[in-house]
Amino acid sequence: MSKKVKTFLYVLLVLAALAVISIWADWNITHRAEFNAMSRQADSFYEKGDYQAASALYKELLSQRPRKRQVSVGEGAIIFFLLGATIILAYLYVDKNRNLLTLVSKSARSQNIPEVLGYDIDFDKITVKDDNDAKLLADLRDLLENKEVFLDKSLTIESLAKMAGTNKARMSQFINKVFGCNFPTLLSNYRVTKAVAMFSDPANSIYTVEAIGENCGFNNRQAFHSSFKKKIGMPPSKFRELIKKTD
Repeated sequence: MSKKVKTFLYVLLVLAALAVISIWADWNITHRAEFNAMSRQADSFYEKGDYQAASALYKELLSQRPRKRQVSVGEGAIIFFLLGATIILAYLYVDKNRNLLTLVSKSARSQNIPEVLGYDIDFDKITVKDDNDAKLLADLRDLLENKEVFLDKSLTIESLAKMAGTNKARMSQFINKVFGCNFPTLLSNYRVTKAVAMFSDPANSIYTVEAIGENCGFNNRQAFHSSFKKKIGMPPSKFRELIKKTD
């Protein structure tokens, strides 16, 4: 199911829930107002000595107290849709987690979670136009995959360009053209990939989620959480739980 369809379902679910709440709240307010009005009228009859009229109203009030709300066909359709949408969304959530758990389990067995999830860049499949670009690509590969300079929290595109023997403008243009993203996104992807690899290693279970984020180059917990969820589809803490289920 596409993201647009899911968003549409979420919106309809919220609207249906609000409609049901509105209908029931309106009925409760109206019913209570009618009940209180009859009660005051019965008290008035009693005070005036019209015991027969007061008794009749009191009996009617007693009969109304346990009265249950009658649901119309339209309201029933809304409730039916609300329940149906809830079931569908619950299934999608469970199915998504089940599929990811299968991937995680498969990756754990292959000891290569980042590759299975598809968040690594395959430099061997990248083509460049000339020797200068080929050299820059090779330098970037060495810096990112071997030296892992992205683990440095203070890394900037200027410092990366300097390490690769070029300037900021060329580095920015090269990253956008070759990798199809900007420098911050490239940096975030590598850091998230590293975090996934760290989560997959049982030896790192002694570290907190925040510590792993810092070790991967993220400046704070919020940045780590946001980047990880954007790429993996769930918070790092949830991903760690799934990893543990494969042990």
